[in-house]
Amino acid sequence: MPYLVVAVILVALLCLVNLVLTFGVIRRLRDHESPAGGPVPETSVRVGEEIGPFAATTTLGERVTADSLAARTFVGFFAPGCGPCHEKLPGFVNHVSGSTVPALAVVLGEGEEAAEMVTALEGAARVVISTREGAIGSAFRITGTPAFLTVEAGRVVATGLPQTVATA
Repeated sequence: MPYLVVAVILVALLCLVNLVLTFGVIRRLRDHESPAGGPVPETSVRVGEEIGPFAATTTLGERVTADSLAARTFVGFFAPGCGPCHEKLPGFVNHVSGSTVPALAVVLGEGEEAAEMVTALEGAARVVISTREGAIGSAFRITGTPAFLTVEAGRVVATGLPQTVATA
């Protein structure tokens, strides 16, 4: 009988270790970084593909369309309830503040937390408030956030946040 108790305890401990390791693997997969240094983009539009048409208005009343984006534009998508978005937001702001490439930040959501994001982004980039299903989210085929893309002539030329600021 004591052997049975010891065996059950050992199996329970093995199951517990397996559970902890599984959670570790899941966390590492969520934190998986692309070679460009940013999170794997949550978008189905890939490097070399065209973005779809869209029209949106920035928080300052400026009209933005796919055709009106500069020759090269850095675009970031954020959502208020997204923990990684809050982690990557300072890096995005640092990157676009120190860059000559114009930037567009898209906040996918509303409310007080979205307003805080908009305030943090407005000094560094043009900001659009939308939804994932809105015109701009659909044009970039956003499936999750954060997502960072560099667009040139209507095509995605790079994804991710540059490594030098990815963890800022």
